[in-house]
Amino acid sequence: MLVPAVVALKAKGGSASANRVRDWIAEYLKVTDDLRARPALDGSGGDFDYQLSLACTYLLAYGAIMRDADNNLSLSERDSRVGWDDVPAIRRLVRDDWREAAASRHFEPPAPPAPVVETPMDRLIDLLIAMPADGFEKLCLRILRSKGLRNIEVTGRSADGGFDGFGMRVEKGQSHKVMVQSKRWKTSVGPGVVRDLQRVIKGRAEGGVILTTAIMLPEARKEASRADPKIDVIDRDLLVADLMDLKLGVIVHSKDEIEIDPGFFQ
Repeated sequence: MLVPAVVALKAKGGSASANRVRDWIAEYLKVTDDLRARPALDGSGGDFDYQLSLACTYLLAYGAIMRDADNNLSLSERDSRVGWDDVPAIRRLVRDDWREAAASRHFEPPAPPAPVVETPMDRLIDLLIAMPADGFEKLCLRILRSKGLRNIEVTGRSADGGFDGFGMRVEKGQSHKVMVQSKRWKTSVGPGVVRDLQRVIKGRAEGGVILTTAIMLPEARKEASRADPKIDVIDRDLLVADLMDLKLGVIVHSKDEIEIDPGFFQ
């Protein structure tokens, strides 16, 4: 799991919650639900989660990744050295360091693997992905209208529960036709999605909007920022922020405390 953990963080733009790393690896390695549910030998929980936490413990000790107070993982400058051929050496070096520290009687055992804790943002995204297609569509349209899009017409629906459509945006007294793509994905979104929309827009609209439950990778954001016509991006973080601002299925008690109404998303 050492290399998949590094690959997952790279795919997430260099930083992600432990929960998002776990989900990305499970999808990348095609791990079945039955395998994810298999208990660990020590009875501490699921074996898949335990193996990932153990791999992160090694990577932290080796210096390939870092972890902040909120249990978010990020790559260090050393991550580029981690490949399949490096796994035995990493394990040996980390274990040797631990043995040496123990021999010097100044050894503090590493913290046990941090449990994978579902954050409110993770819960919101899971609820959005599980929504009925028509309910998700109505919610997206409501968010888009709050951002100034008018007369939105849905022209097609996709297998992921998203949709394509057109709307009108008024800027400086002029109306502009905008093409909308809504994508209900759990994985990250690369620049290819932006380029595909650029090709579709030309000759058909004066702008575009990508709304997705996934994280837009930095390369995709750069592609959207320099796109002509202009393409706006509403990805996971902004989508959750919009739900909070509009109080759609979410009650904000304070900056660090929110209450989710699961029934709203059914």
